[in-house]
Amino acid sequence: MTPAVPKEWWTASEIAEAHLPDMPTTRQAVEKMIDRDGWRGSDHARRRTGKGGGWEYSWQAFPMRARQQLLKAAVPAAGTKKARAQEDRDAQWSWFAALPDAVKDKAKSRLRILQAVDAMVASGVTKFTAVALIARSETISERTIWDWFAMVHGVRAD
Repeated sequence: MTPAVPKEWWTASEIAEAHLPDMPTTRQAVEKMIDRDGWRGSDHARRRTGKGGGWEYSWQAFPMRARQQLLKAAVPAAGTKKARAQEDRDAQWSWFAALPDAVKDKAKSRLRILQAVDAMVASGVTKFTAVALIARSETISERTIWDWFAMVHGVRAD
């Protein structure tokens, strides 16, 4: 499935104004390219409705580099989202590093307990049994361990 580009159909003037790679930057030059490449005889051209008439051309008729630029513009979220996630992660680690050692030790202890439960589950024990056994050995309540799991739900382990 092709990602949606911001604009499907373009006039010759709009194509020229977009300054896309491998595309002319004047309306007259765009018209010459359209005639030379035979766009009007394809599914990528249509009569424009409304005032002025004329022709419109699908972005899919554009040269490859022009299409690639349009697609990049249509989906900048992937790179931006990844960069934002890394910034959030870095900010969280900076915040954690600034905590007092006693608080960090407590967090590490909780992590160790959650990892012990996960290790038991990976070896074939049910999570309920693993929580009960670890709670008993650490002399804490099962509810506390379940609460800790709820606090980290959806957070990647790495």
